[in-house]
Amino acid sequence: MHYGINESDDRFVSMRPDSEHQPRSLINYAAQTLGPISTFYSSKSVCQETAHLYIGRDLVQAEAKPDETEFLEVARRPFAEVLDLVRASEIRDSMTVIAVLHTAQLRNS
Repeated sequence: MHYGINESDDRFVSMRPDSEHQPRSLINYAAQTLGPISTFYSSKSVCQETAHLYIGRDLVQAEAKPDETEFLEVARRPFAEVLDLVRASEIRDSMTVIAVLHTAQLRNS
C-alpha cells in the first residue's frame, strides 16, 4: 500500500518492483511484480489522504525491514478463509477489507 496526499499523486501508476517508492518487505517476502488494485480516501472527512493498494505477485523471500515502531504478527491463511473472515466482519480494517474484496473479484475474472 502507498499513501498519497492528493489526486495528482502519480505513484499509483508508476509503482514497479524496482521503484524507489516500493514498500519494503515487512513479512520476509518481496513482490517481483506489483499491480494496482484500488485507490481510495482513507478518511471520509478527517483528512485528504489517498491510499493506493497493490497486489504483489511472484513473491520471493526477502529480509524483513520493519521500522522500530512497527510490530507485526504474521499469520498465513488460505485466501478463502481470509475472504470468509472479511464477509463475517471479523476482519474490519478498511484497507484489508478493500484489498481482499478487490482481490476476490480479480481472482473470479
